Amino acid sequence: MITAEVDTIVRALFWGMVLALEYDSIRIFRRVIRHYHIWTMSLEDILFWINVGFTVFAVTYEANDGIVRGFLVGGFVVGALVFRYSFSTFYVRYVSRSIIFILKPLKKAAGMFKMLLLRKK
Repeated sequence: MITAEVDTIVRALFWGMVLALEYDSIRIFRRVIRHYHIWTMSLEDILFWINVGFTVFAVTYEANDGIVRGFLVGGFVVGALVFRYSFSTFYVRYVSRSIIFILKPLKKAAGMFKMLLLRKK
């Protein structure tokens, strides 16, 4: 019986970390592609929280037959906090910098190509 409870808490911790990673991926997307309207960020957040709802429901249903228990909710929260305070800063900083570094020459080349096309007309 206790092994099932340990398995459930480990799943909750894992999925809490995965959900935190997903939100950090949204943060990276926001750094790479600037958002000028609040409604686009709101839409991203709404879609993220819908995903969180489905994920929490699926994990709760699979692991505990849909019974919400305190340690399960705590596992999601602790998993997200562990990811947030251990890997999040480095993940967001370095992945967003790497993507921007890769996209900068491509953006410059696209601008030069656009100038050539406009010049020929």
